[in-house]
Amino acid sequence: MAVFESGTMRDVLGVILFPFGMAAALGSVLGLFTLGLDGVGLYGVAAFTLAGRRRAVRLDPMAALRDE
Repeated sequence: MAVFESGTMRDVLGVILFPFGMAAALGSVLGLFTLGLDGVGLYGVAAFTLAGRRRAVRLDPMAALRDE
C-alpha cells in the first residue's frame, strides 16, 4: 500500500473535524443574534403595553380636576 501523505493524527483530525467546528461557531453566532433580537422584541412589546396603559390610566393627578 502506497503512502500518499503523512502527518500527525492531530492534523488528520483537524482536517476532518473542521466543518463541524465551523458549523458550531456559526450556530453560536446565530444563537447570540437571535437572543439579541428576542431581547429587542420583548422590550418593544413591554414599551407598547406600558404606553397603552399610561394613556388609559392617565398618570396625571390633576386630570380629574380639569375634566370637571
